[in-house]
Amino acid sequence: MDISKFKGLIQKLSFLGNYSSLILPVIIILVAVLLFIPTQLMSSKLKERMENESVSVGRRVQSIIGSTVSRDQWEVEQEYQQAYERDANQTVLLAKQSSERPLLSYKIFPKPKDTSTLIFKEFGQRYRGGIDKLIAQANALDCPTDAELQKGLQSSSLPSSRRGLDFGMGKGGRSSEVDATITEVLCREKALSAHVYANPLDLSGYEFWEQYEYTGMDTAVEDCWYWQLAYWVIEDVFDTVDALNYGSNSVFTSPMKRLLYVSFAVGGNKTVAGKKLTVTAVGPSYVVSIKGEPI
Repeated sequence: MDISKFKGLIQKLSFLGNYSSLILPVIIILVAVLLFIPTQLMSSKLKERMENESVSVGRRVQSIIGSTVSRDQWEVEQEYQQAYERDANQTVLLAKQSSERPLLSYKIFPKPKDTSTLIFKEFGQRYRGGIDKLIAQANALDCPTDAELQKGLQSSSLPSSRRGLDFGMGKGGRSSEVDATITEVLCREKALSAHVYANPLDLSGYEFWEQYEYTGMDTAVEDCWYWQLAYWVIEDVFDTVDALNYGSNSVFTSPMKRLLYVSFAVGGNKTVAGKKLTVTAVGPSYVVSIKGEPI
């Protein structure tokens, strides 16, 4: 600010006499007052704003402090993530295993882990043992045979003159009334003791593995794979029988009363329930086309 101009102005106001020396201080005071008032107002607003903002920031800081994790939290999180990964991997493994059927022997497939021929005999034992277990679980017994009926009649104390007859096929004529009654009782007792009639010898592969002879590694592995598939089919057959006969307590109340046979192959002859069947012990025969010719 140019002071000389103020001095000139003061000299022009000399009519004020002795008070002219007070003009400059008065002006300065007035200017100071004019500047002080808005400064105070601005200061007050700024202070209020700062207080509000500081309180808000303080609250946020307090909340952050209250929720701050410990310095070892990463270890807890790492353990959780690892457990989550294990659970995910286990779920995937279980899903994969649920789509795979169990093998009778894990020493043979996909490649024999042992060169000993005993692994194939062991497979045959497990095949036959598995079928025996399926029959036991289904509470299955063989239907009354001619030999059983003949033995029952011979052990009976009731007299009969016709016990040398073939009772099952009826080729020797009609049984006496007493023998017919005994036969009926024997058949009824057998039917009440089982839920279904089934004989392991009527299930393909059971006799094959009883008489199995090793003829070479490649052939043995192929035989085991064929009969592994056959065993899975037999399992499904018995699962169906169990489902059909659920709740039954005897052959009389079972919808499925007898499993005649399960066969997978052709070639050779076998008689089951009076019927001549074409079977073989070589292995299953696969359908490779609609007409049956090889592809």
